[in-house]
Amino acid sequence: MSTCTYCQSSFYGQSLFCCQSCKLLSNWLEGGVAPLNKLNSVSAKWLKYNQLVLESTFNSSIGITEKKFKFYIGGLQCSSCVHLLEDFSNYFPDVIYSKLNYSSRTLETTSKISSSLGTICEAIEQLGYEPTPIKESADYEMARTHENRDDLKRLGVAAAIAGNLMLFSIPVYVGLEGPLAFIFNWISFFIFLPLLFYVAVPFYKKSWGSLLVRRINVDTMIVVALWTGFALSTYNLLQNFGQIYFDSTASFIFLIVATRYWLKRQQDKLIHKNIFSDLFTNEIYEVKSEVRLPAHTLFLSLYQIKKEHLLVIKQNQLIPCDGELISKTAEFDLSFLTGEAFPQVKLRGEKVRAGSRLVSALCDFHCKTEAIDSELSQALAKLEIEHESKSEIQTLSDLISHRLTLVVFSLAAVFFAFTYRYLGIEAFQRCLALITIACPCAVAFGTPLAHSLGLKKALRKGYFIKSSAVFEKLSHIKKIIFDKTGTLTLPQLSLVEIFPPNLCNEYKSVILGLENASLHPVALTLKALWKEMPTASIEKVTEVAGQGVEANYSGHLYQLSKAYSDEAHEIMQVDFFVDQLKVASLSFEEKVKPEAALVISKFNQLYFKTMMLTGDIRHRALAVAKSVGIKFENVYFEQSLISKQMLVKKENPCLFVGDGLNDVAALSEAYVSFAIQGAFESTLQVSDIYAPKKNLSSLLEIIDWSHKIHQTVKTNLAFALFYNLAGGACALLGFINPLVAAVLMPISSALIIAHTTWRLR
Repeated sequence: MSTCTYCQSSFYGQSLFCCQSCKLLSNWLEGGVAPLNKLNSVSAKWLKYNQLVLESTFNSSIGITEKKFKFYIGGLQCSSCVHLLEDFSNYFPDVIYSKLNYSSRTLETTSKISSSLGTICEAIEQLGYEPTPIKESADYEMARTHENRDDLKRLGVAAAIAGNLMLFSIPVYVGLEGPLAFIFNWISFFIFLPLLFYVAVPFYKKSWGSLLVRRINVDTMIVVALWTGFALSTYNLLQNFGQIYFDSTASFIFLIVATRYWLKRQQDKLIHKNIFSDLFTNEIYEVKSEVRLPAHTLFLSLYQIKKEHLLVIKQNQLIPCDGELISKTAEFDLSFLTGEAFPQVKLRGEKVRAGSRLVSALCDFHCKTEAIDSELSQALAKLEIEHESKSEIQTLSDLISHRLTLVVFSLAAVFFAFTYRYLGIEAFQRCLALITIACPCAVAFGTPLAHSLGLKKALRKGYFIKSSAVFEKLSHIKKIIFDKTGTLTLPQLSLVEIFPPNLCNEYKSVILGLENASLHPVALTLKALWKEMPTASIEKVTEVAGQGVEANYSGHLYQLSKAYSDEAHEIMQVDFFVDQLKVASLSFEEKVKPEAALVISKFNQLYFKTMMLTGDIRHRALAVAKSVGIKFENVYFEQSLISKQMLVKKENPCLFVGDGLNDVAALSEAYVSFAIQGAFESTLQVSDIYAPKKNLSSLLEIIDWSHKIHQTVKTNLAFALFYNLAGGACALLGFINPLVAAVLMPISSALIIAHTTWRLR
């Protein structure tokens, strides 16, 4: 493992830089010139986007120091393209940052205020891709449809050319001679030209874009093979030698185009995802008749719902967008959004967020946003972007793919140079077969396919995972640290005593106000027991870390804090103060989750080191540890938020299991963090895995799932390398000709898709 001189990242290899991009940027900073530093001109195709009025419609930035644009990128083939576009700022300094979402084929850029949209489009096109500026989902679908149509057109033309060339070549192969054979060969020449100047254009663009940044990709090899075959066939045609390969070269290109189209469709089918849409699968919403809709339209799907629509929400149905309750009252399950275990009652006019589930009977709901603009949709969109971050093994597969391209190209060149003298045109055919069958697409495609399927399956099981890199990290972990309160123990406590027993309702209302926003087990228990009691509207509540909460309300200082009771007691006591005078004590009993002991036992059997962190006193911490099976020497009690964070940092790489924002510092510090409750958006920001509907047993499931994904990725990588090695050897030995190689080439990708979907079914 080496460290890159420029970016300081770890990589496999012995060079000073992890990639050509870092080398180019390092040279540029030392006085060199970035490949796309200056564009001589912007073509008419993109010049219109430099108009301020048009550019402003695509600029999503609200600041005055930068511009933000989003593009649909046509021409992506495999994950090797990701590295090039995410290094865009290295080649084009006007761009500060770029992020490619491979599954949706969208590129987001942040550029200098002096930059222009048309110039950025021109730069992307010079790298070999077809950018389409987009501003909303309709633009994305239009661009995607346009690219699919272009691909189909090229595929159709390639098929027609290959088929017609076969018709004119077969008579020559079976013995046709004389003037008619000469005419047929020239007809084949002219039929071949549209393939050369239309079908192969995407290969030229990506090859040229790669060469601009001093790289060689598989498209470069295809272009060399195509033009070499055309040049040799044309030369033989002019010399009347009879060695004409227009038909086999055209068939080779047709099969390449067909394979890429098929792989792209498979990627769209298996990888492309929308987490928000998946949550609302098969949901149909009834629309009230007052809304003006097309005739006979009574029901709408998720994305047909518009702002200001009035919906009739049925029991157990999810709210599709942010809006207001029209009915007098309704009860909603907000556990998915807030981690709150108990349903909440909403009154007419109150805001209800997308993702809330109706618990009570029918209610009327007024949409204030469209589904895609809801807070939940925006949070999940950020999660989808995080999914695209690369893991170490993804970077390794990209490196292998790049190196394999160089090796294959170099091997073909050396083989041709040394064997042409003895084998003649057969040497070229073998090199062409090598370049065809040893395509690195399968190497690069296997890892993102497995990770994307893994994320998709995990989502269906109820896990929200920030990045596919988590799967690889989990396979390396042998230490698991559990928070105690709310993680190993039940979120709800048992209120065993109130002193004095006749605590007035006014104080109960104030206590509920102090605990209103808290997810601590004490707060959850009190809110459940006193749910009929009105909650005091306390605006500013201050949390004293590890102690309790306090607030000024109606001219008095109210405090709710832990009591330092005798260690012999297994009772948790909370004292209530008014103007620093204790007026009541509340005693709670803690209960361990029923599955905790079994989960800890299984981890111990698998040789994981299990540990526990808590801010609770020694006696209660050890009592919980004993009941679940954690060794006393691995229990850390009376820990502050900072000491928890430092301990997790010391024990890394570890998995920390907590309960959302109550453990924010430890969750953010851990090598991998797992939250089993908490507010949706905020918990996602600090945890790698969020499972709001799961219990502790889900830890075993997600770790097993991660191991399965990791093994699938390694198997895919090993198989792809073996397939390319064996196929390449057979090609050079003459056992496989170019046409057979073109037929065999997609088999490796097909087998990887089949293996991945079977293993991760």
